[in-house]
Amino acid sequence: MKTSSLHVIASIDRLSGGLGPFVCGLCSAMAEQDHDVTLLTGQIYPEQTTFYDERVRFQMVKSSCPRAMQLGFRSGLKDLLATETFHVLHSHSIWLPCGHHASVAAHRFKLPFVISTHGCLEPFALNYRGWKKTIALKLYQQHDFKKADGFHATALQEAENLRDFGIRKPIAVIPIGVALPEIGEKRKQGEADRARTALFLSRIHPVKGILKLLEVWAALRPISWHLVIAGNDDQDHLQEVMKKIRRLGLDGQVSYIGSVFGSEKDRLFREADLFILPSYSENFGIVVAEALSYGVPVITTDGTPWTDLRDYNCGWYIGTDKESLAAALEEALALSDGSLREKGGRGRTLIESKYQWASIARDMNLFYLWLRGYGVKPDFVVT
Repeated sequence: MKTSSLHVIASIDRLSGGLGPFVCGLCSAMAEQDHDVTLLTGQIYPEQTTFYDERVRFQMVKSSCPRAMQLGFRSGLKDLLATETFHVLHSHSIWLPCGHHASVAAHRFKLPFVISTHGCLEPFALNYRGWKKTIALKLYQQHDFKKADGFHATALQEAENLRDFGIRKPIAVIPIGVALPEIGEKRKQGEADRARTALFLSRIHPVKGILKLLEVWAALRPISWHLVIAGNDDQDHLQEVMKKIRRLGLDGQVSYIGSVFGSEKDRLFREADLFILPSYSENFGIVVAEALSYGVPVITTDGTPWTDLRDYNCGWYIGTDKESLAAALEEALALSDGSLREKGGRGRTLIESKYQWASIARDMNLFYLWLRGYGVKPDFVVT
């Protein structure tokens, strides 16, 4: 059954991490399946946004003032809902006023209201600048949670954390999708004289565990390996990272190359022999899926939901402590090119079987339909 959905997100700026790509990917995949999809978001700058399908209808809130832009979401929602017919309103922005305006609008126009929390209710995220979130909860956010008809989590671990937080509404556990790149014969076939590359690519933020990674790298000082760090600075953490690199004497072994997108990001994944995301907390970790899609084995922590690494033997799934990272990294760096490629190949198979956009869009539509009273409860919905 065809669904008309309205999605609300503060921004699809590519600097927002995995949130923008997920929303654009979901909306595009649903549009490809002939659903009507509208996305209300902040002003779009084409050079700063992620890819989106031309069949997705965009409504932009334009303003140079953040406060006025948030109010613009209220009027934008009112205008859309007064003139168009939608079956579901889906918010991708909690804590922000635009998410609250979406909740109010859904209630006013009697639409099923879905909230994707995108990791914002994970324990680490709640504790980070927690005083602001406490205020938002009291002012509007808790009320909005109670009015929601359903929630979306990207992994069972996130759904469990929503339950621990107190969410009692149905939760659809639907992962983030990844497009499989064409990689042909796997990257480089292991020239003995070349330095191999370990890649970290994510926001430069304390939650990502970069300082821990640098300490472990300095202790191991692997021969014939180079660590590349890529990503945009968040919360002014880059300055601390660069100081750490200099203090540990890693200038020749570690490179920070800034934010990467498009062909440059593609090149990094193709040249990487190992991917490392030592985060303390992730609701999903889209870069893990991206690395695996390129056939690159991954080291990440149990602060992420990536038990698949262990189950499919395509990487290392470890604790968030420094000792666990050191043990996994030492093992990974000692493997031959062939062994790393075998692990990476199993990872690509995993992505191909479980994380494709077509099935994710189908499941999201089944969730929408069930909330509207059609069909039986999907097996991926936790009630």
